[in-house]
Amino acid sequence: MLSNLSLKNIKSFNEDATLKIAPITLIYGPNSAGKSSLWKFFLALRDSVKTISHNNFINLASSDFANIKTLSFDRSKESTFTFNFSTNSQKDKSTIFSFNFVNPSSKVTTHEIEDIVNDPGILKKFEKYGLSEKDRDDLLTGMKKIFDEQIRIKNRVRKEPKTVAEAEQMAKEEQEKLKDVPEFLREDNVEHINNLKIKELEIIQENRSFITFKIVELPKIDNEGKGILFGRTSKIAGVEQEKNIRDVLIQHYKENFSGESGIVNVKLDFDVRVKTSKDLHNEFRDGEFRKTRVFDMVGPNGPLELKQHSSKLIKYLFLPTKISKDPKIWKKYFDFLQFLKEEMINIHKNKKDKSKKEIFKSYVNEHFARRAMWLEDNFGVNSESIPQIHDTYEKILKVMESDLNEFIEIMSEDFETFMMYGYTFIPNQRFYGGLIFRVLFDEISEQFLDSFIGNFDETGELQPITDEGKKYIKKIEDTNPTSIVEQLRNLFKFRDDLSKFKKSNFNSPFQMGTLGSGTSTMTRFLHSGIHENPEYKKKIISFLEKIDLPFEISSKSDDSGNIRLSFENKKILKINNEIKEIPLEQSGNALKSILLLLADISRAEGSVIILEEPENKLHPKIQGNLIELLADVIKEKGNSIIIETHSEHFLLRIQKLIRENKLNPDDVAINYVYLDENGDGSKIDHMQLDKKGLFINTWRHGFFNERLNEI
Repeated sequence: MLSNLSLKNIKSFNEDATLKIAPITLIYGPNSAGKSSLWKFFLALRDSVKTISHNNFINLASSDFANIKTLSFDRSKESTFTFNFSTNSQKDKSTIFSFNFVNPSSKVTTHEIEDIVNDPGILKKFEKYGLSEKDRDDLLTGMKKIFDEQIRIKNRVRKEPKTVAEAEQMAKEEQEKLKDVPEFLREDNVEHINNLKIKELEIIQENRSFITFKIVELPKIDNEGKGILFGRTSKIAGVEQEKNIRDVLIQHYKENFSGESGIVNVKLDFDVRVKTSKDLHNEFRDGEFRKTRVFDMVGPNGPLELKQHSSKLIKYLFLPTKISKDPKIWKKYFDFLQFLKEEMINIHKNKKDKSKKEIFKSYVNEHFARRAMWLEDNFGVNSESIPQIHDTYEKILKVMESDLNEFIEIMSEDFETFMMYGYTFIPNQRFYGGLIFRVLFDEISEQFLDSFIGNFDETGELQPITDEGKKYIKKIEDTNPTSIVEQLRNLFKFRDDLSKFKKSNFNSPFQMGTLGSGTSTMTRFLHSGIHENPEYKKKIISFLEKIDLPFEISSKSDDSGNIRLSFENKKILKINNEIKEIPLEQSGNALKSILLLLADISRAEGSVIILEEPENKLHPKIQGNLIELLADVIKEKGNSIIIETHSEHFLLRIQKLIRENKLNPDDVAINYVYLDENGDGSKIDHMQLDKKGLFINTWRHGFFNERLNEI
């Protein structure tokens, strides 16, 4: 789960600003300081990966969040946004995924140039956009041409073409008049509105750059003149895609990993032909027998066919350009390897006839025996016939006896081939490289763990884990040796994390009366849930009671089958022996909103629920009760909340809950968003609470000083 979101050069955020995220996340700040941009950014990211769009790599330019022109704080710069995935509470142990994207509309627009032309501070304006004197002159010349042409067209009596040829000639003449105008100023150029381009992905570990990926967009594939193919592909398109990938990879390695001689340091094998065995062939499973099988991208990864991915076109490749050799990053992995080796030796301490190398070899052999079985079962191929597997085997044995420097060299080389592919800004999968690391710290490490757990005695009873096993597990937990690979897997999973973000509809103007055909899905859920499920109804009533809204809820079905909800106020006495029922549509707006909010909270599971100013229309006491209720119920189904708010009462109640040990300070993240006084955009302060519920740091503009100023 995300623990931080950092923005840079997005909306009102100029320099790095980090939003802290916890089960209860609060966002405070003055109006128009940038609070809404933070949670809207999450929703924009979610929408970018929710549906695969082949026109937008990342769709941040939405009507609710920004347009392409207002997205960047300074459009002359590239933008960076950062996601922090943490498997460790310590910040310096976390892994950060930093995406750098280019806004194609970073150029000055026509309207801006028009303003600049008439602006006495013209030079200052041009400096802001980082334009040289020549750029300025070219732009002004271009703009004058455009203005003159616009005036000419406006004042002329339009001549309508009589033939297609005449129309084409007129269009050609108009284009000729503007041929010297910078391309991006032309009205017919719409490239700047198409998409945002992701340029780079950097992975940072322990505050140090570990690996940087260049992101390459593959050429579009035209299926024999039938148009661009996306989605499911034909065999022809699949073959074309493989060719594109190969061309990109060869060029990539020439540019980034070739020595002085120009020879690529990384071994790449395409179309590796492997003989199949009739003895291993299963006709029912494998179909018609083929004498050879062709594998793509065998390299160090063993057979993994790109053809397996040809049901969908891969659109983007994530290619490593820089891998760190910093000992401070790699040492913890090396130290864990030494621990693993010692444990292997200790478990064989009575077998004096075995050397250390033989002991290590036995575990590596066991792993490759499993791999050989997999190859045999899935492809009818004998692993002995694939030399790349032997290369990997030898490298792993070499690593088992290496020193730190040699370990770093082999591992960094291993990660040079760690490629990923995707359809959006989040890679879908790794398809190549990083095998040696994975075999050592994932597969062999887990395989060795099996020595301690899951053992049965002669009677078939499962034996408790040994002391050695407990020690080994503790070491794994402390070191987290698979964190690089695991965190990269988390990157793949981030699509699922984003899908959990949802904005509550509690303050939407829904029709709250009779359940008819035109009512919203949310309202339908509310009506039917309460009417058909007594337990759900009981739960909602208990929620209302906890926040001091003493209402019963009744539901009735009319002759047409429509459901009508009504409130019964427990504090109003019976009149004429009848309970006074108030139809839901006649109730106060606050009650309607609260009911929808509670419905959202009660049905959500594993979600991040975004609430925009839930305190609106609520009595101060109810505000405090509401945040206490939310603190109680969100964890029941693994939910968390992000609240944009101005409520002082939320904070006061949270402080009280912490003071009474009903809430942990780590469960709350309080973010204060403000505008920099020097015009440097929005900033974020993180307000921390101690175990007594007191603020550790001081509020920049005071803690709701307005109350004191009015006294």
